[in-house]
Amino acid sequence: MTFDHKAVPLLAVEDLGVEFRTRSGTVRALDGIGFELRRGETLALVGESGSGKSVTAHAIMGILDAAAHVNSGRIVFGGLDLLTVAETEMAEIRGRELAIIFQNPRTALNPIRPVGKQIADILVRHGTVTAVCWRKSVSPTPSAAPSPTRSSFLAACASGS
Repeated sequence: MTFDHKAVPLLAVEDLGVEFRTRSGTVRALDGIGFELRRGETLALVGESGSGKSVTAHAIMGILDAAAHVNSGRIVFGGLDLLTVAETEMAEIRGRELAIIFQNPRTALNPIRPVGKQIADILVRHGTVTAVCWRKSVSPTPSAAPSPTRSSFLAACASGS
């Protein structure tokens, strides 16, 4: 008997509710959100400004604002309930298995840090390459032309060669 991976959702959001604490009281941002996403599928969250698209994504990623909390539901990714995992485990999943592309590019990259270093942080953090491999593969000057030698060295580091 074979197991059909497409039959089991890769991501299942069930009855998700998120509330924000404000000076005026509690605001219910999400109430009863649910959907499933299987391997190979694409899902688009579409709605007006303020309809909860970003709050849904932030809840899935475990990066809600400090004033927010999930008050109901489940978020199951690959059989793992993301609402019950420790932050250390979630940090390993974030960026490697789950990612978010923020709407505002100013929140995606730090303008006072070189882009290469920000990319290196992610690759090194998730074990794609070592810090030594990264340093040997990047140019010391921002104006230097890309080098096939450096690129192939980085690819070799990433593959473990």
